[in-house]
Amino acid sequence: MQTNALPGRYLFSRNGRYYFHRKVTGQQVRVSLKTRDPILASEHARTLYLFTNGLKRLGISPTDIRKLTKNKAELLHEDTIGQAALTQAAPEGVTPKAPQLTHLHQKEDTQPPVDNPLFVSASIEEAAEDIKRTGGSNAENIRKYIEAWTELAELNPGCSFNDFKFRDAKSHLNRLLQLPNRRTVKAQYKKLNISRVIELDIPPEELLSATSINERMKRLSRLWQWATEHEAYEGSNPFSSRTLRLQEKPRERGRYSSSDIQVLFSSPLYTDREFQASCGATKSWWWLILLALYSGARCGELAQLTVEDIQIWEGVWCLSINDEDNKKVKTSAGIRLCPIHPQLLKVGFIEYIEYLKRNNFVHVLPYPNQNATDVAQRCSKWYCGTYKPNHLPEAWVRENKVFHSFRHTFINRAIRELDLPLHQVQSIVGHESSNMGETKRYAGGKYKIGDLSEVMSKFNYENMDLEYLSKGWCRLSDL
Repeated sequence: MQTNALPGRYLFSRNGRYYFHRKVTGQQVRVSLKTRDPILASEHARTLYLFTNGLKRLGISPTDIRKLTKNKAELLHEDTIGQAALTQAAPEGVTPKAPQLTHLHQKEDTQPPVDNPLFVSASIEEAAEDIKRTGGSNAENIRKYIEAWTELAELNPGCSFNDFKFRDAKSHLNRLLQLPNRRTVKAQYKKLNISRVIELDIPPEELLSATSINERMKRLSRLWQWATEHEAYEGSNPFSSRTLRLQEKPRERGRYSSSDIQVLFSSPLYTDREFQASCGATKSWWWLILLALYSGARCGELAQLTVEDIQIWEGVWCLSINDEDNKKVKTSAGIRLCPIHPQLLKVGFIEYIEYLKRNNFVHVLPYPNQNATDVAQRCSKWYCGTYKPNHLPEAWVRENKVFHSFRHTFINRAIRELDLPLHQVQSIVGHESSNMGETKRYAGGKYKIGDLSEVMSKFNYENMDLEYLSKGWCRLSDL
């Protein structure tokens, strides 16, 4: 059955139940409206239609639009149930009040009335749009804002901004302490209601970090700032208190041992012909790990390399890490020439660059540079969120062996295990020269390429010869 409120292509019924569906950037978004009432289904479908339009304008990915639309549909359903329960319970002739938060403290002192009472769940799209319009954030940060705000709305269906006080913000902080990281992605959690997830006994190492929780609380503070500006809230911002911030204990990143590196280069990306032929394997990923392990460069520095940054200086092949053409470096010391390690030359890196030039590719790693606002993050997420969990030892997660660990491993191996000259290693990896005092000012922190190449040629991993990987990149897809 179709209704007149929306075009039929956005609303359909199956076995008497109504569903909202539409295509977003070529991907189907379909969610159950959990109702048999055609009028209510039409109202909810219209709400979801406008909601998905707003998410498209914000540049949210189709995958995230699908998740957020499902969450929105569940909130609409819960609000309907809450209102229906109040209507049934109210004495004849008494108009029920709007649904209020069920878990918040009963307040002896009420919040002052506001000129524009707004529900949190109904304000998320507009608030995100305002932040984006004022140039306050990129698409990835907008997604994180929406994630934090949606969590709050899911845990407090039917709540308005003026319902919240400090104690309620503190209660929300305690709930965040019970949530796992990457909840909407991990298979064991993503289909569960957030309230159900909180009831689970989640291993401590899988819970949100203090840094992640603090970021969420800051984003909620920004939402309440928006509500105040729109006259939907009066009083002190309940999420801005410093007492609602957790102490962030730096967690030392793990380092890869020589045996770990042998495991890495025996994994499917490098040895399994069937995996290499799949869509999960590309030349970019094959070279990304090798470049990280044998240059010590930061993920962002590798991600933005172009084929023109592969240069010969004084007879030495180098990575030219620079800030030209909108590229970014962390510090001034990050602008440097990094000699290409002999092992990379042995497995065909220069032939790979020539291949990219012949095929008119701009970047050394073309795949992650496709349609990405943050290429470095895309590289890191592929390794930490896709490849490592599925193809590398589970213990590496507990040991916090992440993409940045490749850089730590290179520096530790060069200085502590191989006893290579400190200042030349610092120059290779883009660190500020230390222990030089005034000498640094006169030396300028620069070394001859030949000297750095000699240091690089002495760098190695124990019992590791990559000659067996030669030309292995040829079997993988470009994009």
